[in-house]
Amino acid sequence: MDATSRCAGVADVHIYACRLVRLLSTRVRARANRANAPRRRPRLIHLHRQAQSSNLTPLPAPPIHDSNRYTLHSICTTTAEMFAPRTLLRSSQRLALARPPVRSVRFYSSESPRKFSGAEDNDFNRERAEHEAHAGESGELWRKLSIYVAIPCIIIACVNGKIRWDAHWEHQAHAPPMSERPEYPYQNIRTKNFFWGDGDKTLFWNDKVNYHKKDDE
Repeated sequence: MDATSRCAGVADVHIYACRLVRLLSTRVRARANRANAPRRRPRLIHLHRQAQSSNLTPLPAPPIHDSNRYTLHSICTTTAEMFAPRTLLRSSQRLALARPPVRSVRFYSSESPRKFSGAEDNDFNRERAEHEAHAGESGELWRKLSIYVAIPCIIIACVNGKIRWDAHWEHQAHAPPMSERPEYPYQNIRTKNFFWGDGDKTLFWNDKVNYHKKDDE
């Protein structure tokens, strides 16, 4: 800030201070004159007693004027009247900044895209809305694929596996015994015995499908 701006700011503050002092002095003088004015308490007291005698709601007693109290009240009122518009403007700006932005969430692809207006109509909000719309459409697509494609395919694969399993064991029932089947050189290669069982069977040995011919057979 240069010297010219500082001088202008000081001049503005001085002008506002002079106006405030002049206004405060005018208010104080008016309140003092009103406090020193002749009172009309007899008329008010008469009305108050008349209301009591007629079983009506009594009127509130008129306040006693106090020059000091009204002087302080006038100062506070004048200050509030001067700074109320500025304070209200600043508070409204703070509330506008503190208010969270309204988010547009699309749960189903059938929803219409959101229309922005005013300050919300910018590239960032439009791009974010496009991303949210694309994400919603992708999620809906994969949901339909999972329900209407993946689950039926799994059921069909399970049924097909059961049919082939039964057909395989039906074929094995008509096959020759395991001892009569040929054993090729690449099958059941042993360099030393295993340390469990009889030492000839592997860890996943199944007597129904595995057979190892001895050398003497």
